[in-house]
Amino acid sequence: MPAAVQSFVFDLGNVMVAFDSSRFYDRLQKAGAQFDAAAAIGHSTLCHSYESGDLDDAAFVSASMRQLRFDGDPETFRACWRDIFQLNHPMEAVLQRLHSRGFPLFVLSNTNNLHLAYLRDRFSFFACFSGGVYSHLARSMKPDEPIFHHLISQCGLDPAGSLYIDDRADNIATGSRLGFQTHCYHATRHSAFEDLLQSAGIAP
Repeated sequence: MPAAVQSFVFDLGNVMVAFDSSRFYDRLQKAGAQFDAAAAIGHSTLCHSYESGDLDDAAFVSASMRQLRFDGDPETFRACWRDIFQLNHPMEAVLQRLHSRGFPLFVLSNTNNLHLAYLRDRFSFFACFSGGVYSHLARSMKPDEPIFHHLISQCGLDPAGSLYIDDRADNIATGSRLGFQTHCYHATRHSAFEDLLQSAGIAP
């Protein structure tokens, strides 16, 4: 690493928590939705608008129920939408360790209000973070630069002294271009992240 790491920026999805969107569609079909594969693919446009902050919860749920031909209760839809996450236990242990050593920790995530509220209610690791920037609130999404500038400004970060961890190469590319130290994370190669910490003098 070219500089000492003073703070850490973590993505949420596939870094702190694994997620499986197919679980949402499977559960919704079991609850009575009548959509086909084309409708599910088309639903991604609504998801992007929701995570960009262009739709609020009610508008997203209503439009999604129409798109996916679900005539059930909106609360059933919300339950199916939220319950798609599993904790990455090794990364949680790293987060707790870094927090205990006094490193400032931040979140940078493309997400939405229903998912974020669910994650905060279910997982205690949020207590380790000093702050975060979320796409639906920032009204911008990774890998575009504005959300990174929002993070730098809001959290007072020096990119050169910050290690940014994300699972997507396009997001990492933007972080690197803006001067962050970066690590492209994959849960099946968690040991590579541990090795990186050791090389930075942050031993287990």
